[in-house]
Amino acid sequence: MLFYVDPEKCNRDRFCVEACGRRLIEMEEADSVPTLIAGVEELCINCGHCVAVCPSGALALHAMRPEDCPEIRKELLIDLEQAEQFLRSRRSIRNYKDKPV
Repeated sequence: MLFYVDPEKCNRDRFCVEACGRRLIEMEEADSVPTLIAGVEELCINCGHCVAVCPSGALALHAMRPEDCPEIRKELLIDLEQAEQFLRSRRSIRNYKDKPV
């Protein structure tokens, strides 16, 4: 089974639906649990975004369980100004070889 939602843990907040970059997760009714759209299992790239954003740990993928995701430590969160400074100051230097990959 690729995708599993524990209905007892799911708080039906739709975070997983919104986090799926490929839009493969749906919730037919507000009181239902999220499900994969029928026939799209092969399109899932197992990125784990849906698992990582679930605050109740209700969702699991075959290749990723909630306990595989590190907990977000609130004391390490940065504000918008710090994030912008970090991203603007980030540099990458690459050395390429004159050789086909």
